[in-house]
Amino acid sequence: MTLFLFLIFMGSAVLGRMFLQYRLTGNHGLRPAHKHSHPLQIIASLLLALSAVLIFLYALGQTLGYLQVSFVPGFIQLCIGYLFYGAGLIFILIAQQQMGSAWRIGVDPDETTELITHGLFQYVRNPIYTGLFVGGLGFLMLSPAMFLLFGLLLGYIAIELFVRKVEEPYLQRQFGTAYQTWLNTTPRYFPKLRLL
Repeated sequence: MTLFLFLIFMGSAVLGRMFLQYRLTGNHGLRPAHKHSHPLQIIASLLLALSAVLIFLYALGQTLGYLQVSFVPGFIQLCIGYLFYGAGLIFILIAQQQMGSAWRIGVDPDETTELITHGLFQYVRNPIYTGLFVGGLGFLMLSPAMFLLFGLLLGYIAIELFVRKVEEPYLQRQFGTAYQTWLNTTPRYFPKLRLL
């Protein structure tokens, strides 16, 4: 099942979005790190790629019977895991749609984009990553294993490094005061909970 869930994610949130982006703009939206990129962007990209490979290898290994879960999740844990996985994926797809032609993976410092602050972006600055974190937690609940946890943690480190050291400085340079205002009023990943 883990391989199937991994392929659903890759097919819809990555390859599917690249296809839609190409149809929308004539560009696939990938901005891979290269030798002239900021060193931290290169490191974050390598960590993210390693994370994806490890998660795929775990899912494949479990499907083929070579890797096992650390413990068999119970019914309630499975239900919560599917709920988190599904909610995270839906959150990602909605956020990607709301980004429209501004959607991309990576940063090209010479590119000018639009600052998206509507929809889910009015509650958190990075709803795609929010969806990744929630969906990843669901994935781990469905298939609890140290190997998978390690792959997910590498992905988290890559995202944190990229967001804090590459993407946020890029957006600050590009949008100045408008970005600073949004940054000061909107949390990075998880919305502020307001009590009545």
